[in-house]
Amino acid sequence: MLEHLPDKGVDVIYLDADHNYQAVVRDLEICERKLKPHTGLLILNDYIMADGGGPYGVIQAAHEFMLRHGWEMIIFALQDYMYCDVVLRKHPATRPRRILQRLVQKLGYTKLGRF
Repeated sequence: MLEHLPDKGVDVIYLDADHNYQAVVRDLEICERKLKPHTGLLILNDYIMADGGGPYGVIQAAHEFMLRHGWEMIIFALQDYMYCDVVLRKHPATRPRRILQRLVQKLGYTKLGRF
């Protein structure tokens, strides 16, 4: 469904889909192409590590996405059973973010571990 949205034309995307790591990574990459570059908001559902059915990849994929593409978390919305939502936006100061990313990579950190 995301593929049918116009590139750089969407204000807000609420992402509640497959929760495994690879699927979330794929969906986040698509969402970045679809959202308006300076004002688009991305809301992620089920920002949790696991439930009774097994581990989720939402947290790890979201953190890697934010570091790789210069996004930041601006809202953390609590839910009774911790099936939280988070709101992400493109970080307005991308140059300092790129400098930090290069520093982290030079230190040898290329991927965040499981949380």
